[in-house]
Parts: sequence; structure tokens; C-alpha cells
Amino acid sequence: FLTLALATSKGETIDSLLRQARTELDEFEADGGLDTITNQVKDGELVTRLPGRQIDSQRLENVLKCKAQGMTQKMTAESLGISKQTVNKLWTRGKE
Repeated sequence: FLTLALATSKGETIDSLLRQARTELDEFEADGGLDTITNQVKDGELVTRLPGRQIDSQRLENVLKCKAQGMTQKMTAESLGISKQTVNKLWTRGKE
């Protein structure tokens, strides 16, 4: 019914809308979207996570390696090609 309503309002055929939807769903799945959704539900319940952007574990590891080698935050930022602000966040995150 939704496809029929969209086709009517957009002046497109039902077949073209279904093909477009199939293409978008295929791209979503190829980009790992289905896995992402699957990982967000466990035992029928939404998995909770801390608010905000997730930390790139590889980037955190690289920053902490530089820290362990005695590099300054500025040197680390230049070496890894990331901002000093990002280095500072990850640098202090390593204390947790």
C-alpha cells in the first residue's frame, strides 16, 4: 500500500520504486547496515551504549603507543596526522 501511495504521489511506477528500494537495501546490506542493526539488539532488547561517538580503537591504541614511547601530545598529533584535540581526548581516555 505504501508503494502504491508513493508511486501515485511521485508519478512513478510501482516497479521503478521497488527496484530503487531493492538497490538501496542491497547497498545498505553491503555497507554492513544489517550487521549493525543486528548488533544493536540482543535477546529482543536494545543494547545500551554510552552516548556520543564511539572511539576508534585502532586510533586509541596508536595514541597510547606514542604516549608510552614518551612522545608529547603535539608530536603524537603530527606523527599520526590527527588533531591535537583528538590526541588529548584519547590520551586522557587511556587513563580509564
